Amino acid sequence: MKSVITNLEQQPQTYDTKDLMEAAGDLNLPTYTQYQSYHERKSNYYADHEHVVDQAFPQNVCTAVHGKVGDEPPRVFLNKASRCGCPDPDRVANECMCVHEIVGKGGYNRNFFLPR
Repeated sequence: MKSVITNLEQQPQTYDTKDLMEAAGDLNLPTYTQYQSYHERKSNYYADHEHVVDQAFPQNVCTAVHGKVGDEPPRVFLNKASRCGCPDPDRVANECMCVHEIVGKGGYNRNFFLPR
């Protein structure tokens, strides 16, 4: 992980680089590699932080992650602690963040990973 962090330190300090550096500081190499692969796919999604699930109660606003291509239904996060319900077997088996959570939560969050 030292070489990963050193490599990230040499790159321009963008929001994405800082997010990956934070993840690299906490995770082991296999988990970081998986997080990085999900992180690279986040450009295929966007977050709607003003999503209304039920039009009868428009004051109930939550975050929804939509895909930019395809007809995939949005992934809805009712609060900061809610998890994604996507059927990604790697996310479920390893208790890590999927691409929907990375987009919806704004990046790396240590609380969404199983302690190693």
